[in-house]
Amino acid sequence: MKRSIDINELIDWEAGELNADHEARMFQYLVDTGLAWRLQGAYGRRAEALLAEGTIITPADQEALDRTSPRSPSTAPPMIARPPRPAMPNRAPSNESSAATWPKPNALACLTAGSEPSKL
Repeated sequence: MKRSIDINELIDWEAGELNADHEARMFQYLVDTGLAWRLQGAYGRRAEALLAEGTIITPADQEALDRTSPRSPSTAPPMIARPPRPAMPNRAPSNESSAATWPKPNALACLTAGSEPSKL
């Protein structure tokens, strides 16, 4: 998509000096940005006509196409390999007999946190 529009393009369109391809690209930009509806009425009417012809499409239609169209390998975003999540420890046991299997906190981590391992 174009990032801006030159005022000379608008003047050329009003003078009837744009070819059909250039007109379609310009009006696609105007529709994408919403400018087609904020400029004088002739722009909005021409945008409506080009939309009805199927020459240009609305941003919502473009999003729907993007979601349903399969991407070619060259345009697909690269897959990011993520490392597996570490196993989470089980919740603290409810009875005293299985307390021996519960992971004990690291003594060094407890001391740096300001408490003693026996109090955790």
